[in-house]
Amino acid sequence: MPTCLGPLCRGSFLPAFEEQQAFDKSRKFLRQLEICFAENPTHYQKIIKALQSCMVCSAPDVAELKVQVWQLLKGHHHLQDEFSLFFDSLRPPSSRMSDFEEVNWSEDKEYEVSPYTEEWSLALS
Repeated sequence: MPTCLGPLCRGSFLPAFEEQQAFDKSRKFLRQLEICFAENPTHYQKIIKALQSCMVCSAPDVAELKVQVWQLLKGHHHLQDEFSLFFDSLRPPSSRMSDFEEVNWSEDKEYEVSPYTEEWSLALS
């Protein structure tokens, strides 16, 4: 069983820590595949062969690999989600930090929290 998913954790100049994280993520994904397809080793081997076929790939080859593996993982949404995490273009946005409201607290006013809505409001005394 391969321990690294070729283009997913090799071929770039990652710092050692990030490279180790990519390696661990690859091993975890391969282990999930092994467990999920334990009763269907032929299908498991198809997935592994697809991944091994693209150890050093060009962009079109990687695009083809994505489609091929995605189809092999059809019906296994958790594995498709894990697989998509290896590709930046398929990742969900990391943060929505622009979706917030800024509140200015002043020390000269008293505030209380509503027990029903868990919202802070200005105490009207």
